[in-house]
Amino acid sequence: MAHDTETADGARRYGTIEGVFIPTLLTILGVILFLRTGWVVGNAGLAGSIGIILLAFLITGFTALSLASISTNVTPEAGGAYALIARSFGVEAGGAVGVPLYLSQSLVIVLYVFGFRDGWLAIFPGHPPLAIDVAMVAVLVAIVMISTKAAFRTQFVILGIVAVALGSMAIAAFTEPWTHTPPTFGEFPGAPEDGFPGTDVWVVFAVFFPATTGIMAGLNMSGELRDARRSILRGTLAAVAVSLVIYVAVAVWLAFAAPTSELISNYFAIVDLSAWAPAVLAGLLAATFSSALASLVGAPRILQALAAHRVTPAASWLATRDGRGEPRHALLVTIAIVGAAVLLRDLNAIAPVITLIFLITYGAINLAVLAETVVDLPSYRPTFRVHWIVPLLGALGCVGTMFVINAWFTLVAAVAGGAVLLWLARRDLERPVTDIRGAMLVALAHWATRTARRAPPSDERTWSPHLLVPVCDREELERARRWLPRLTLPGEPVRLVAIDADEIDGSLDEDIVALRDRLEEDGLDPGTTRVEAAQAERGPAVALLATGDEGDPHAANLLLAGFPEDPDHDAPTRLLLRQAFEMDVGVVLLPTRPPRLDEAEPAGDDPAADEDADDAAPVIALWLRGQGPDWHVGDHLPHSDLALLLAYRLVRSSEAELTLVTAVDGMQDTEPAEGYLREVAEIARLPGPPHVSVIPHPFARSLEHAPPASLHVMALSTQVDFHWLREVRERLDAPCLFVRDSGVENAFA
Repeated sequence: MAHDTETADGARRYGTIEGVFIPTLLTILGVILFLRTGWVVGNAGLAGSIGIILLAFLITGFTALSLASISTNVTPEAGGAYALIARSFGVEAGGAVGVPLYLSQSLVIVLYVFGFRDGWLAIFPGHPPLAIDVAMVAVLVAIVMISTKAAFRTQFVILGIVAVALGSMAIAAFTEPWTHTPPTFGEFPGAPEDGFPGTDVWVVFAVFFPATTGIMAGLNMSGELRDARRSILRGTLAAVAVSLVIYVAVAVWLAFAAPTSELISNYFAIVDLSAWAPAVLAGLLAATFSSALASLVGAPRILQALAAHRVTPAASWLATRDGRGEPRHALLVTIAIVGAAVLLRDLNAIAPVITLIFLITYGAINLAVLAETVVDLPSYRPTFRVHWIVPLLGALGCVGTMFVINAWFTLVAAVAGGAVLLWLARRDLERPVTDIRGAMLVALAHWATRTARRAPPSDERTWSPHLLVPVCDREELERARRWLPRLTLPGEPVRLVAIDADEIDGSLDEDIVALRDRLEEDGLDPGTTRVEAAQAERGPAVALLATGDEGDPHAANLLLAGFPEDPDHDAPTRLLLRQAFEMDVGVVLLPTRPPRLDEAEPAGDDPAADEDADDAAPVIALWLRGQGPDWHVGDHLPHSDLALLLAYRLVRSSEAELTLVTAVDGMQDTEPAEGYLREVAEIARLPGPPHVSVIPHPFARSLEHAPPASLHVMALSTQVDFHWLREVRERLDAPCLFVRDSGVENAFA
């Protein structure tokens, strides 16, 4: 037998037998075994009752396996199930489950007090029921106040009494004839105190299920076990296995030893049928007392752990332990809750509530193990590993059972748990325990990436910009800072690439990080990368090759680069356009001159016109190539799909007006060209509708007649003449955004 030891901080350390196996076994073999097993058999019949028992133990068994597995991976901390859930899903989720878990662990004490009272009244029927309840609570408190060691020492005496009671039942089962033939499935008449109004299988299940919640007894002591990994594994599974055999054996014996009428009307049928009734009554009193004692020891430790992580109000006070490591203040709060709940006076009323709360906790434990198993981080190395199907079935069993027991309570509990989670999240709690939430998201992203790679190529409707922004100097950094908020939407990825060239001093790192943080505050998804290039002007091409990954759904598909002001940079920019096209990446050549998108473009030298413009919105002119002579709108815009999509983005981000512009050879093409532009606007679902402007001159001459605009957006064709583009800018005398399609965009999709 393992003995307790004591650490330097005064906290006791217990072994497998006294720390886990005995309290778990005695909690399971409690009031339900002695006072409700016969009632379950009488309502559900032989097969029905065994089915209820097996279902309850199946859910508990899956949870016990999950619990045993995760407890062998880490040394369980104080707080039991709360600590395990917090390690996986964070303190906020742990608190959302831990608070109702603590309340249920406190309320279940009342369940055992009521069971003790019923057994006591069978011996002394004249005693006041409330006085019995109060007296039992007082004795429990006195023992726990002395020390946890004293509470555990009483377990061995109680275990002996329960063993004698089980022996008395076994003697009767083997010596008395089984004279009754039980129904396979019962008629569910209900409870005697209600006048047998009728019930259903799930109400009976809800009354029985608290019998199986004893697996928490050892876990609640997780912070005070000498070898928590081994003790929780061995002690919990052994206690569940032994108690399952006992419950099934007792159910079969009662089904054949007594008529159904007696089983449903006499909660003490098991006492009357045993070989020595006083032994069974003593076992009832001892088991219920022990279960209440174990819960009274465990519940304050959950509350103390919650307070230690600042989850509860008055956290500093509740988290305090005395010189012997006992959570005295948390114990006082628990005593107050138990005292108030004793006034409920109805065992059948409180049992379903406890059942549903424990099911929430069991489900969360199974989900935590499922997450750990699926994510499978290198740190998850349990010495007792279960297949992922075990926690999955356990979680599904918990959720399904909750809904069939009481769907409304389940929904209310889900809403309340969500409210607690949001409240805790808004408090911005510290993270005293590490969790795997980030790793879960990363694993989900990896899974989505692998799935996307195996899927058919994305069609045009799923295209969205993944921006790649090379930065060589502060001018480019400022240009990126100015344009990115206008060209992107919240949540879209942006990769800032610092170009490390020989002629660059590399002092932009802090500024790039600052820009990344600013973009993140604006809701974007920015990241930073550094690449090396022999020359700065070749940096964008190097960045494109270094960060591109064919088939990667997260790879960049839109490159932002500066327009080559110096003709010496024409060749590198032309190379960049060719490489981008080969990699299905669009390119935007940003103007050095910033556009005035926050104010309207003046109409000219007329002061009255300028005064009217003060109240007008800025204008973005999108130039589309002429499609004469038939002016047919096809499946997409030749070379202009990306230009239209980005113009639409700019209109949204700047609250600007959009004008569609095209040039024609003569007046005869004006009317069909206007119809073409309006049809493009309708098919592309442009806001407005936008203005249209058809200039009856060839493109070279049309620039002098262009409508006033804050920004001109133009699409580039396959062959690019940068000398001509510089001349276009000079003639328009306004910033120009030049856009080159990748070939995969479609403005009409």
